[in-house]
Amino acid sequence: MEARSLLTVTSLSGDDRTALKKGNILTVADLMLTSPGDLVKKCRFSLNEAQKIVDLVCRELAHQPRMLEDVVEEGEEKFTTGDLRLDETLGGGIRPGMLWEVVGESAAGKTQLALQLCLMVQLPLELGGLSGSACILTTSAHLPTTRLVEIADTHALLSSTHCGLSDIHTIKTPEIPILLHVLSTTLPTFISQQASRDGAKPVKLLIVDALTELFHSDSKTSKHTLFERSKNLSEISALLYDLTRRHRLAVLVLNEVIDVFGATLEADAGFTGDMLYRDQARFFGRADSVPGEERKEAALGLVWANQVNARIMMSRTGRMRHIDVSNLASSRRKRRRLEDASDGAQRVGDLPMFVRRLSVIFSCVALPASLDYVVCDQGIVTVPEEPAFPEPPRAVSTESVIAPGPTATPAQTPYDVSPYDVGLISGNPKLVDSNAQPAEDAGPAAESIEAEDGPRADEDEWDQYWKDADTDDSLYRHVDTYLAPPINATPD
Repeated sequence: MEARSLLTVTSLSGDDRTALKKGNILTVADLMLTSPGDLVKKCRFSLNEAQKIVDLVCRELAHQPRMLEDVVEEGEEKFTTGDLRLDETLGGGIRPGMLWEVVGESAAGKTQLALQLCLMVQLPLELGGLSGSACILTTSAHLPTTRLVEIADTHALLSSTHCGLSDIHTIKTPEIPILLHVLSTTLPTFISQQASRDGAKPVKLLIVDALTELFHSDSKTSKHTLFERSKNLSEISALLYDLTRRHRLAVLVLNEVIDVFGATLEADAGFTGDMLYRDQARFFGRADSVPGEERKEAALGLVWANQVNARIMMSRTGRMRHIDVSNLASSRRKRRRLEDASDGAQRVGDLPMFVRRLSVIFSCVALPASLDYVVCDQGIVTVPEEPAFPEPPRAVSTESVIAPGPTATPAQTPYDVSPYDVGLISGNPKLVDSNAQPAEDAGPAAESIEAEDGPRADEDEWDQYWKDADTDDSLYRHVDTYLAPPINATPD
C-alpha cells in the first residue's frame, strides 16, 4: 500500500486536493482504504466524482509492464563486499533492487559491514563496484568517519583515487515521521539531482542505521501500539521498495536482536492445530549454525520479516583463534610492515583474535549458509573453517606406581567450538574453560603425569603409603565382629 502523499499526484485538481484534505484524506493509502460512500460523506463529493478520483489515482500510480529481458539484465548487476568468501555466500555480492537486512547484537560488526559497503560501492566496475555513491540514514548514532578513513587506508581494494568520504552522504532521521518525510520527499529529489550532475556518482546504496531504535518505547505494549508499529513498518518498506525500483539501488537496513527464552509446555496449553509463532520464528528469525546462536532472534517480528529479501545475522561467539594477519584479505599497512622488516628479524606470528559468526537465514539469491569472520583494521574479513582434528590419544598410566582411575572425557582441544557467549577463549591459559574437569577427575592423563614426575611435593607421606599399598580390601571386610563388645553391653 502506497504511503505517498496525494499532493504529489499530478492528475488531481486543486479543488480535489482541497476537498480531500478537509476530509482528512492525505495519502494514497487513506484514499484506497476509504469506500466511495465514505468519501461522499467526508469530502462532500458526489458518488461519480468520488469514483472518478479513485480511478485517476490508480491510473497514475499503476506500474507499467516491463520486458523480461530488462529484468534479467538488471539482475546481473552487483558489487563486492571486499571479501571473496562473503561474496560467494551472498550469491555473488550485494545486488541492487533488493532490500537487505543485517541483524545482530551490539559489537557484532553490523556497522563495520555497512561502512565497508559504503566504500566498496564506489569502486569502478572492473574492480567489482558500481561507480556509485552511498547515503546513510542515521537514527541515533553519528557517522563514524574516523573508522571510514581507517578502512579506506588499510583495505587492499580501496584507494583514494576510487573512493572517499565525498561520495558518502548522511541524513539524520531521529523519529519515524522524519524518516517517512525523508524517504518520500527529500531523498528522491536528492537522488535525482545526484544522477543528473556532471561528474557526480549516482546513489547506488542506501543504508538505514538502525531501524529498530525508532520503535523503542517505554510505554506498555498493547494491540494499539502493535498496530501502529505494523502500519509504520509497511509504510517504510513501501517507500524503500519504491526507491529501489525507480533508481535501481540496494537498500541495507540494520536491525537489532531480542533474547529468546525457553517456553514451558504449560504456556502452550490450549493451542492446537496451527504452528505457534515461537516454532515458526526459527525458520526466518534465528540461526543455529553454532551452539547458542539460536538464543537471539531478529526484532520487529513477522511483519518486517515479510518485507525483506535477504536476512543476514551476525553473532558474537566468545571464541578466539590464532590467525596470521598477513594471510587475511590483505591489509596494505601490515603488508608494508612485513616487507620492511629485516630478514633476520623474528616473523610476526599468529595473533589471537575474536571470531564471530555470520549466517544467511534466508535470501532470494542465495542458499542459507554460515561462516566465521573477524573484525580487523580493513573491516570484515572471513576466515576458513577450522579443520576437524582427531581426538588426541589418552595417556596410559603406569600400573606399578598408581592404580588406574575412573574413565574421563578427553580434555577439550583449542579447536573445539565453545558455547555461545560463555567467555571461553581457546589458546589463552589465563582464562578457565567452564567445561574443564576438576583436578580430582582428571583420570589417566593426570595419573601419567604423576607417574613421570613423581608424587606431588605437598602430598602427605601417609597418603602416599596407603595409595601405593597393595593390601586387599577384603581383609578388612571379613574381620570377625565377635571380638567387638556389644553396643549396649554393661561393664563387669
